[in-house]
Amino acid sequence: MQWSKLSVELRDKEATFNAKMSAKEIEMAYLAKQNAEYKKMYEEMRSKLLYEESEVKVYNRLITPEVDRIRRASEQFGRQSMSSSKTTLNFSRNSDGEMNGSSSDEESSKTVKVSQTMTKTSTSQKVTKEAVQNSSSSASSVKKN
Repeated sequence: MQWSKLSVELRDKEATFNAKMSAKEIEMAYLAKQNAEYKKMYEEMRSKLLYEESEVKVYNRLITPEVDRIRRASEQFGRQSMSSSKTTLNFSRNSDGEMNGSSSDEESSKTVKVSQTMTKTSTSQKVTKEAVQNSSSSASSVKKN
């Protein structure tokens, strides 16, 4: 009796063991298949990454000189605008139509020079206009005589 009881118990354990082994083999096959899919995805991503890296290198080689040029130009502009922002000039016309300049900064000597230049320019323009008008009127009077 004990012998048959032990043999039944042994068959049950063997069946349980075989069921567990079968489940583990199925799981291993599934994991191997999943691992192969992950490797394939990894290789595709890696090839895309290498392709994009080469594209970035090409565009970087093309763009870098232009970016450097723009940076240098903006730095020069920044320096110029900083130096020119020290003096703020406001121009307006007076009742005679002449330009007057005024400064809102301590560098008023620059403003005076600009104002004098503007005044000289407008005065010379008036003189030139008058000279042209006078010469054209005297030329027409000479033609009439």
